[in-house]
Amino acid sequence: VVANGIYGWRLDVAFCVDHQFWKDWRMLVKTINPDAYLTAEVIDKIEVVAPYLKGDEFDAVMNYGFGVVASEFFINKERRITVTEFDSLLQELREAYPRDITYVQQNLFDSHDTQRFVSYIVNHDVAYFRDWGDYFNKTRANNPDYDERKPTEEEYRIQKLMALFQFTYVGAPWFIMAMKWACGALMILTAVSLWYGMICSTRRKCTTLTVACALPIKSLRMLTC
Repeated sequence: VVANGIYGWRLDVAFCVDHQFWKDWRMLVKTINPDAYLTAEVIDKIEVVAPYLKGDEFDAVMNYGFGVVASEFFINKERRITVTEFDSLLQELREAYPRDITYVQQNLFDSHDTQRFVSYIVNHDVAYFRDWGDYFNKTRANNPDYDERKPTEEEYRIQKLMALFQFTYVGAPWFIMAMKWACGALMILTAVSLWYGMICSTRRKCTTLTVACALPIKSLRMLTC
């Protein structure tokens, strides 16, 4: 594993394989490289995800729950949640798993199975991330109600705000660049890609962003009184 330059594994549709296999898999990988990062694709409710994160299977999962809650606060308009609800739902996710798991959760807004999240910002109420099956089917170009236009400056501003939140929140930020390499063409540097470069650099330089804990809003209010 190490000899080939592989220091982590993302296991697709991990829920399709029984738990004992993943326990054995973890023991094998950690024997070869104790620092190897193991993350699983499990898109489900907390009670279904939790058994994978007890310390004997995966280090983290693709944290779709984080993306769901963030989209409900930053993106959705008709079903937008309040600041208090946003805070409460994030706290629920943090406290659902052991603290060391929270620090390495693969926090994402989109993935290889979804639309790019800036397109979600454009199509803010076509479907909802929390309703996974409906969301998966409706956020495709063959949906006549799906808008494929270029995002506005305001929509790019929301994208940048969400990215800033992702990179300053507890966990491991994970993202797919909206500008993909195509036919060997060079990636064009835009304000958005430069923004990602800046917040990536800031996170690497500021270790507090990788080890600090997140406090609920009510706790922050108490600290400022």
